Amino acid sequence: MTTAYNPYVVDGFNLEYNLTVDFGELDFNISGLTTGGYVEINSTSNHSLTQVTFNESGAKLTASVTLPYPNETINFTSRLLFNLSDLTRGYLATNNFSQELLDLKVKVCNTTIIYPVLNMAYYDEITGLAINISNAIDFAIYDGTHYYNLTTNFEGDSNNSLCTNLNPTDLSYNWNIWGNLILEADSYTSRVFEIDSGVPTLISNDPATNLNLYLIKVANSSSVTYEWLTTEFQYIDGIMRIYKCDNATRTIVESTPVVSGLANANIELVTQAYSYDEISIVIVNVTLKLTL
Repeated sequence: MTTAYNPYVVDGFNLEYNLTVDFGELDFNISGLTTGGYVEINSTSNHSLTQVTFNESGAKLTASVTLPYPNETINFTSRLLFNLSDLTRGYLATNNFSQELLDLKVKVCNTTIIYPVLNMAYYDEITGLAINISNAIDFAIYDGTHYYNLTTNFEGDSNNSLCTNLNPTDLSYNWNIWGNLILEADSYTSRVFEIDSGVPTLISNDPATNLNLYLIKVANSSSVTYEWLTTEFQYIDGIMRIYKCDNATRTIVESTPVVSGLANANIELVTQAYSYDEISIVIVNVTLKLTL
């Protein structure tokens, strides 16, 4: 009997175990025989049976259980048992195997949370040089089942990172993030960079995601008001994204809310080309009007 399982599991998720039985040279008709099986964790059986169907080559058992443990990183042992009572054998058990239960975290990197998932770097939009800024973030962080939301501030750095306690050599893991970043620096215009929940940013511990963020100096920019309307001239809500266009490439420099059709931004009007798009709650044909 061989068991397939993941040696690293995340707290709060169902676990899946697979058991395969090789009957070798035994010659008897077991086709269609159905029986039950279960998982025993730390000598405790606290989950339902899963039916298994044998065939001529073996058997496979899949059992999902939710670990009844608090949020902490622990090691535990399991074994699989399956019922051969139809063959007057009773329950047969695999050998015990060990797993590590992880209390997954996403936070500002520190001495114990060391594996980067999001690297943020800050640049001058005109020169492309690194600048020191302050960044206040309010993120929803979601893996499809659980939230790891984070609100924090960074002060006076040219780059910052968020990390997890999950080693990518043990288990690769992804999250979606959305929310806003408030970027500020002396002599620069402040920007609120919005990541919409409908188009979240993917972050991962394998590899970490890189996010470049830009500010423009007050002296180099002009304030612009944007109006977003449908082709029926109805104002819309959503997120406007502004891209700087250079040499057939474009780089996102701002992502700002559109409220009742209106959005505001500071851009370089004289020599820089930009492109725009808008993430609406409802997909519609839109018309953009700029007011200086």
